[in-house]
Amino acid sequence: MMHNEERMLPYFLRHYGMIAEKIVVFEDSSNDRTLEILHSHPKVEVRAPEKPLLDDGMFARTFSHAYRDDRTPDYVIAVDGDEFVCHEDLPRRLAEFKAAGVEVIQTHGYEMKAHAFPDTPRFITDQVKWGEHASWWSSNGVKACVFSPKIDMEFGPGRHSYRVNGGVRIDYHGLKLLHMRDLGYDYYLWHHQRNAGRLNPERGDKNWGKHNLEPMSPHQFPTHVARGGWVLQ
Repeated sequence: MMHNEERMLPYFLRHYGMIAEKIVVFEDSSNDRTLEILHSHPKVEVRAPEKPLLDDGMFARTFSHAYRDDRTPDYVIAVDGDEFVCHEDLPRRLAEFKAAGVEVIQTHGYEMKAHAFPDTPRFITDQVKWGEHASWWSSNGVKACVFSPKIDMEFGPGRHSYRVNGGVRIDYHGLKLLHMRDLGYDYYLWHHQRNAGRLNPERGDKNWGKHNLEPMSPHQFPTHVARGGWVLQ
């Protein structure tokens, strides 16, 4: 799901373009260069979301069903535009999971932090390496966002929970999921203000997204960034 992601999008496409056969993006009425950037990438397929605005219940349903018209890939990676599945050798690690018959790969979430947004044409994981383990309340910082398309995955809101039909093989010692949001106060504040202005008032869970209405102050942000450690070497 993407809306006005022209700053993060080049990093997203650079990262996943290395391993993905196809990148499906649900583009939601952007008024910046998001659509232009998407159309210029040979692996991208642009689709329209079920309805506009932020609605995490709708997003979860979309992530749960969008892949089911093609069951042939080794794995599906279901992520937001600021989420980066990471490993020192991701293609090799995914091949090992496939050879072992793993159908659901748990990723361990980290909230990445920086004093400024990294506006350079490099991989974002080469530039932002500091963060802390995520404390998403419903999953203890774990997301099963990498899975075989041969199973039927049903996500809960935020993809913090899931269920599958029948028994599947799950690996809990898998990959890192880097959430690239707190990258300089200006970008952090823009992200929150954008989301706060796009929350669907008719969404099923009215509590979801409320944190966007109360961003931290610029005086709190340096302390927030300092809290954590090296996630990547």
